Amino acid sequence: MDILALGALGAYSTYKSYKSKNGGKFYSAPETKKHYDNISAEFETYSKLAEALIEEMDAIATTDSYQGQDADGVKQLMSTTEPETLRMILDLHEAIEQYFVDVIDTFTKDVDSSSEAFLGFDMLDLIKQDFWEMLNDYNTEAKIAKEKIEEYSNKYSGKYNHTITIPDFSPGKDAFIALCGEEDGDGADDYLSKCQKMLVDFDEAMATHLADLNLMDLVDAINQKLVTSVTERYPDSGLEQYVGNIDKFEKEYNYAKQFFTGDDAVDCQIINILLTYGHDLSSFDDVSWEEMSVERRKAYANITQVDIEYIDGHLSNEKCAEQEARLEVIIGTVMLNDPDKYRFDDRMYNSEAMKELESYMTSDAAKVYIDELSNVKPSEHMNGQLYDYPGGTPLNIRIDGVGVVFEYNFTDYNNTTEEILCHTSIDRTKACIDYWKKQNPDCYKYASTFLSDDQIVAYYCTAKTSGDVELIDNLMKNQGDYQNVFVIDPNKLSEFSSFVMGDYGVELRVANKGDEYNTYLSQISSVQYTVNGNVCTNEYIGLYASGSAAVSDLYLASAWASSENDGKHDEADLSRRIQIANDNELIGYTLYHYKNEVEWGTQTVQIDIDHNFLYIDKYDCDGNKINSKKDIITISHDSGNETEKDITSAELYELEQKKADVMRGIAVDLTVDLVKDVYPILGEGVSLLKDAFSEDYDGVYSTLSGKVGEDGSALKMGAGASSSIISNLVKYSEKIQAISDKQEEELENFRNKSLWYSVNYYDVVGGSKSYYAKIDDLNMIRMIQNWNENGLEGIYNQDFCDKMSRHESTLVNMICEDLDVSSSEQREQVEAAVSIFIHGNEDGNNLYYTSVTEIPVDIMLKCVTRADDIIKNNNEKFGNDYASVEDQIESYR
Repeated sequence: MDILALGALGAYSTYKSYKSKNGGKFYSAPETKKHYDNISAEFETYSKLAEALIEEMDAIATTDSYQGQDADGVKQLMSTTEPETLRMILDLHEAIEQYFVDVIDTFTKDVDSSSEAFLGFDMLDLIKQDFWEMLNDYNTEAKIAKEKIEEYSNKYSGKYNHTITIPDFSPGKDAFIALCGEEDGDGADDYLSKCQKMLVDFDEAMATHLADLNLMDLVDAINQKLVTSVTERYPDSGLEQYVGNIDKFEKEYNYAKQFFTGDDAVDCQIINILLTYGHDLSSFDDVSWEEMSVERRKAYANITQVDIEYIDGHLSNEKCAEQEARLEVIIGTVMLNDPDKYRFDDRMYNSEAMKELESYMTSDAAKVYIDELSNVKPSEHMNGQLYDYPGGTPLNIRIDGVGVVFEYNFTDYNNTTEEILCHTSIDRTKACIDYWKKQNPDCYKYASTFLSDDQIVAYYCTAKTSGDVELIDNLMKNQGDYQNVFVIDPNKLSEFSSFVMGDYGVELRVANKGDEYNTYLSQISSVQYTVNGNVCTNEYIGLYASGSAAVSDLYLASAWASSENDGKHDEADLSRRIQIANDNELIGYTLYHYKNEVEWGTQTVQIDIDHNFLYIDKYDCDGNKINSKKDIITISHDSGNETEKDITSAELYELEQKKADVMRGIAVDLTVDLVKDVYPILGEGVSLLKDAFSEDYDGVYSTLSGKVGEDGSALKMGAGASSSIISNLVKYSEKIQAISDKQEEELENFRNKSLWYSVNYYDVVGGSKSYYAKIDDLNMIRMIQNWNENGLEGIYNQDFCDKMSRHESTLVNMICEDLDVSSSEQREQVEAAVSIFIHGNEDGNNLYYTSVTEIPVDIMLKCVTRADDIIKNNNEKFGNDYASVEDQIESYR
C-alpha cells in the first residue's frame, strides 16, 4: 500500500485536486507544465529505484545460496508477486505521464497557442461583465448624443439652410456585441463566449481522454494485487475481513504499521490485537501473559515501546490519549501481578513478565520506564483493591509537565488515588523547557540569573511525584516574589522537594541574593494552601528545615570525601557553601520552632516588624562575613507572640527524623551522575551517602533516636568503612540537646567533650538561646583528615610526633589507670586509640578505629588531657613551642 500511496495515485490525484479546486480558473500552460515536469522527474527517480529493486528481487529468486524453511515461498514472492506489482505501477505512471503531455499539447494547440496565455472560464465571465457595463455606458451616451444632435438639427438646419447629419451609433454597439454579446442574449456567437466554449470543450475532451485511458481499472488491479499480497503475508490477522473495502483495509493496515517490527509473525499479531480489541484496547479480553505465544508477547512489547516513546516526546494528554489508554491496559492488566500465582513476588507487576517484556525492546527510553515500574511495590491498602476493582483497570497514565505519572484511581470504588511513579528524564526535561521557552521566552528569566540551564534541568529531574514536579515548576518559573509557589499539598511531595527547597536556598545566597532569600523565607513561612477546600496548617517549614539540614550534611559529606590538595573542589567555594548551608539549617530549625509556637500560615497575615524577626550570627543573608553582630531576616505569622520558647528535644528529634527521610531518599533514588555533572561538590556527598547506605543503612541512621547525657558519654559510632565518614555527620544528631539559659554555664563542658563539634544557637526576641552541635567547619574536617593520615605530625610537626611517640606506652598506662581498665580487650582498645592518636591510620592497620573521631569519648578525652600532662611534665623536651593538644585542636576552628 506504501507504493500505491506514494506512486500510482500521486499524479492522478494531482489532476483531480487541481480540477476540483480551480474549476479551470486561471489555467496557465507554462506553470502547469512546470508542475508536471517536477512530477515526471520524481517518477524518473522512482522508476530507477524500482528497477534496482526488481533486480535485487530477481537475484534473491534465482540464487541457490538461500535455502531453509520458507525459502521457496520467498523466492516465489520475489520472482512473481512483487515484480509484477511494481511493473503494473510503472505502467500506470507512464500512462499518467503521457496524459500530462497530452493535456499541455491540447491546451496549447486548441485553446491558445501563446506560451504566456492565462485564460479561464470564470475570468472570461468577469471580462464580459466589464464589457457589458461599458456597452451600457456607450448606449446611454449614444442616446444622449443622438437626441441632442436631432434637437440641434431640427432647430438650426432650416435657419442656416444647412442639413445637420445625425450619426449612426450602431457600429459601436455592434462591436461590443461581437465581443461580449448582449447581457440578456444567449451569447453563443460573441468572441468571449466562443473562448469559453473552447475551454469547456478542452475540459470535456480531457475528461473523455482520461476515461479512455482506463487508469482507475489499472489502479483497482494494483489495489487487489496489494491486498492479496498483504493478506497472504499476514494470515489470520483479521485484515481479510476488509478485502472488499479498500479504504478500511488501507486505514487499518497503515495504523498498525507504526508498531511493526519487521518480523511478519509478530506484525501479524500486532494487527490482530488492534483489530480485535480496538485501537485503544478498550475491548481487551486477551489470555494471560503465560498463555500467550512468544509472537503475541513480542507484539505487546513493541506496542508498549512505541507508545512509551511517543508519550515521552509529548506534553499533551489529548495528543497521547490512545497511547495512554493502551499502556493502561498492557501495564495495568497484562503485567499486573497475580498474588495467588506468585506468592513470593512482592512487586505490583509480574517481575518475570516485565523482565521478558523489556528483553524484547530496543528503546533505551522505554526500558527505563519498565525498569522503574518493575520495582514498584503496592502499598498495603492497595493489594485488595487492585484485584477487587469492578471491571477494567484503575491504572491512569497522564502527562504532568516534565513528568509522566502512573497512578491508581479508585475514585469510583472507594474515592482514593495513589501515585506509584512519576518518571522524569534529562532529555524529556530539556525538550519541555525548550518548548516552554518558545511559548514564553521570559519564563526562566529570574532563575537563570543564578542557576545554569543544567541546574534547572537537574532540579526538575529530582522529582519523584507529580507534586514535586508542580512545586519545582512553580519555583523555577517564579520571578523572585515566590508568590503562588508553595501551594501544593505537602502530602503529595516527596523528600526531594525538601532537598530542592534546601539547595535552592543555598544557591540564592551563594549568588548574593540576600533580599530575595528573605522573600523566599517569608513566603515559605506565611504560605497558605488548601486541600479539598480546607485551609491547612503550614508544613513547608518542616520541609525547608529538613531539606536544609540534608543539604548541609551533603556538603559536609563532600568535604569528607575530598582532601585539601586533591583538586576536586575549590576550597574557598566549598568552605563558603558549607557555611551558608549550615546557616540555612540553623534558620530552618528556627523557623520550624516559630511555626510550632505561633501556628502561622492559617490566615491572611499582616507582618508585624516589631515582633517578627530572628537574628543570625556571623554571616549576612548573602553569606558574607560581616562586622556587626546581627542581621535581620523578616518572617511573617499571624499572632505576634513575644514569648518564644526554646526549641525542644522533641522538635529536634522530629526534624532529624524528617532529615533522615530526605537523606534516605537521596541515597536510594537520586541519580549520582546527574548531580555530579551539575553539582560536583554535592555529587561527592551523594555518592558517599549511597555507599554508606548500601553498606549499612540501619547502622548509620538507626541511632537517631538516641539521646545524649550532659557528659556526652552516650556517643555512638557509625558502622562500616564508608559509613564511618557519614557517622561524623550524624553523630551530632545523637548529641542534640536543648540547653536553656540556666544550663548555659555547662555549654563549654559540653563543647569540650564533643571536641570536634561546633555549637550553633539561635536567638529570638523575648526568648532564650537554644543550641545544637555538629562538625560543620571545613578547617576542622581537614584537620581530622590530616590527623587520620599523619597522626600528631599532621596537626603539629614531625618533631612533636616523634617526642610524643617516645611516651606512647606511658600514655597508654595513664589512660588505663584513669579508666580502671582490667581486661586485655579493653587495654587493646586503649592501645589502638593511642596509636591512631599519635600515628594516625594511613596504612589502615588499626584493628579498632579508622578515624580519631571513632575513638570513644571517654578514651579520647583522656588521650587529650594526659597528652597535655606529658607536655607539661616534660617541658625540657617539648619546650614552650607547642600548645596543648586541646588548644591545638581549637586553633583549627
